[in-house]
Order: sequence, then C-alpha cells, then structure tokens
Amino acid sequence: MFLKIGHRGARAYEIENTLESFTRAIELGANAVELDVRISKDDQLIVSHDENLKRVFGKDMRINEATLRELKHATEDRILTLRLAALFIITGYLDDYTEFLKESVKYLEEYAKPHGFSIEMIETAENIMKDCLKEKPATLEGRILNDAMFDYYGRTDFIERTELLFREASDNLTRIDKNLWYKNEINNVSRHKFKTKTANLLRSKSVEEQVQDLNQYLSE
Repeated sequence: MFLKIGHRGARAYEIENTLESFTRAIELGANAVELDVRISKDDQLIVSHDENLKRVFGKDMRINEATLRELKHATEDRILTLRLAALFIITGYLDDYTEFLKESVKYLEEYAKPHGFSIEMIETAENIMKDCLKEKPATLEGRILNDAMFDYYGRTDFIERTELLFREASDNLTRIDKNLWYKNEINNVSRHKFKTKTANLLRSKSVEEQVQDLNQYLSE
C-alpha cells in the first residue's frame, strides 16, 4: 500500500494545520497527515508550522509570546477580515477607475470603523486587498480574493461579462479603443492562472475555449 500523506492536511484547499484541512486530506484519499506542534506562552500545544501567525493569518504574533486565548482570537478573525476585504475591494471604482485600490481603502476605513471593526482588523483587510492584486499573492486570503475577482475568466458568461466591463470602462475613461480592449482581454485570459485548486476545479471553460469564443465573437 502506498502511503499518501497530507502535508499540513490539504493546504491547497483549506487553511493548513486545521481540522478542516486534515478532514479534506482524508476525503481526497490521504491515509496519513503531517502536522507541526508548537507551545504557546501559557504552555498549550498549538498546531502550527510557523513560529509566527503572519504568513497564514496575517497577524504578526509569535506563538510562544501569546496565550491560547490570544491565539484563538487572532485566528478566528480570519474569515471575517476576508469578507471585509471582499466587500470593499472594488468600491474604489466609484471614484477612480484607474487608481481604484486607494479609493477602496478609503471606503473601507470610512465605513468599517463606525461599525465596530478594530483598527487591526481593518489593517488586515487592507493588506488582503493589496495582496490580492499581486501577480502571486502571498496569503491564502489574497489568492481567494484574486480568484473571486477574475472568476469570470472561467465562466460560461465570459463574453457577456467582458462586454459589460468594456461598457463600464467606456463610461469612466476618456477614450478607449474597443479592438484594443478585447485584444487585452484575450491576452489577459491567456496568461491568467487561478491561484487556488478550488477555482481551477470550478472553472466551466478552458482558456483555449474562452479565447476561441472571444475571437469568434469579434469576427461576427
């Protein structure tokens, strides 16, 4: 029998070294899981590969300098900050179509603070927003949000969505060439790679199919 080991669980699908990650690894066929254990400030065992939460949870907190309660609080905020980042990531387009991220951050700070979100949580959401626009996002949240923003590259309504984006850009930019716009879209969809395995599994059409359909649409 071959030994199939889930390294930190199924970290391509779930947050590494969590029960969800270990469960997913088993569902995917692993018959063993590898994990890492560290000790907190109050001598509790903590399952974590890194000595700091920054890479996985976006919090600059050393495990051996924090209590179990502090670590739980820091990690439970992760999903909420991702949702916060997703809520505001494109709001900046309302004011500035070319430098939208700066405006999105302003909207986040303006509306999140009065609703009880902590400064730390807002800053983490800002970091997720900035990370998701990189060619290679460093965090899982950044990769998830990047996939959400460009999910239409793999959808069956890709052409309709592209046409909608063109009309939106035309309304907000002084001058835009339609042929150049679509050439850029062909180039973008050809080069784009989804950042998570889940996004790749969920795509309905391949890159080749999207390019072929878009070229055919332009020739009609």
